[in-house]
Amino acid sequence: MESDILKIGVVKSELELPIAGLMTNKGLDYVARRQKEMEDNISEMGCKLRAPFITISFLALPVRPEQKITDKGLVDVKKRKIVDIF
Repeated sequence: MESDILKIGVVKSELELPIAGLMTNKGLDYVARRQKEMEDNISEMGCKLRAPFITISFLALPVRPEQKITDKGLVDVKKRKIVDIF
């Protein structure tokens, strides 16, 4: 039987960020529990990153040294070129 974690459209965990989509008014314990729950779930799906959601959040910053994601797409910083992802 297929695990619920792998079913498309099933939300197993989430961390609501109601303040500008960036912050929550919940306490640290609540946030830590939710983040751990999300990381455990994504790990079950096969993700090997140690801190996947933190990694994703920093990818979007234009200050990431090697690569970055901007409104123009994925950028190779060393070559100073937009990377064609298709």
